[in-house]
Amino acid sequence: MFSLITLGQKVCTIANKDENVLYVGVRNSIALSVSDIPNNNLKIMLSDSTCKVEKVDNNNYIITPKKGGRMEITVMNSSNGKEEIIGKYPFRAKRVPSPDISIMAKKPGLINKELVLSMPKIYALRPEGFDITAIFKVVEFKMAFSDTTVKHSNNKGNMLSNEQCAIIKGMKTGSYFTLYDVVVEAPEGIRTLPYKYTYILE
Repeated sequence: MFSLITLGQKVCTIANKDENVLYVGVRNSIALSVSDIPNNNLKIMLSDSTCKVEKVDNNNYIITPKKGGRMEITVMNSSNGKEEIIGKYPFRAKRVPSPDISIMAKKPGLINKELVLSMPKIYALRPEGFDITAIFKVVEFKMAFSDTTVKHSNNKGNMLSNEQCAIIKGMKTGSYFTLYDVVVEAPEGIRTLPYKYTYILE
């Protein structure tokens, strides 16, 4: 996305990949250039002082917001020993989309029982189609089971417990278990996912 701000004959271009959106807790890449002004004389300021700003080189910056909401990027020219505002442009900071949940790279749906028991770990993966680096980690989840006297089970961490594995081992083909109230460490902090993830044993 290219945003143009004019001051006299100068044209300022701020570019990022996500249509003036910055993601909370994530290192967002921003490119900056202004016609007729050397890049080393440019600087940016953010209206949200909690944002972390890193200058990568003369016209590339990394911005890491710590909270969501609207903010403004001010572009300044520091030539001639004084600072001149070239222009301002609004951005939105929002949290990364919810991660994809998987067991052994399998999304909810059919899954082999032996596969589950060979590596009984729940993963939270960067959302499909989201190309900005974002790290998630499952820290807690609940499970519901069919065809068993144990209907619900809670867990801390991302590994199925021995009890949960024993329940799954005794379940028949066509039975299912559901993960819900999955809590993850997300880029912006702790987040509880509002979805249910059902696996059917084949």
